[in-house]
Amino acid sequence: MCRVVYPVLLDRTATKDVVQDVYLSIWKNRKTLKIHSTIEGYLYRACVLRALDEVRRIKSKNTKLAHLKEQTQTTHNPTEEEMNLHILQEDISKAVNELREPTKTIFILKRYSELKNREIANQLEVSIKTVEKHMTIALKHMRMALKQYIK
Repeated sequence: MCRVVYPVLLDRTATKDVVQDVYLSIWKNRKTLKIHSTIEGYLYRACVLRALDEVRRIKSKNTKLAHLKEQTQTTHNPTEEEMNLHILQEDISKAVNELREPTKTIFILKRYSELKNREIANQLEVSIKTVEKHMTIALKHMRMALKQYIK
């Protein structure tokens, strides 16, 4: 019977367990068991069916484990995320404070006040090209200062 079950399970230990379970089940139910075919046919069918049940059980177990693994990988720790966000915000503030004037003012007006280049130029009485130049400088500095966060 092991030769019949092994190609289904491809595991010697599991094969022996399945065959042993079938024999044990037959022995326990020997008084009420009614076999309508030959004993060889009955054993063959019982072993194959039990092996297929084992395959389904293993597949289900693997699916559950994969799902559990996926859940644990996607689970977030809000406290840790809040700490990381706080650290990032501190690093951004530090990088902004390192900017020289008027680059710092232009960056703040552009990014935090969300003004357009023309509005910043009018407010500071400079050209739009000057605003663009200072934004380029500011963004380059910010990229360098925050490169650990950029992937």
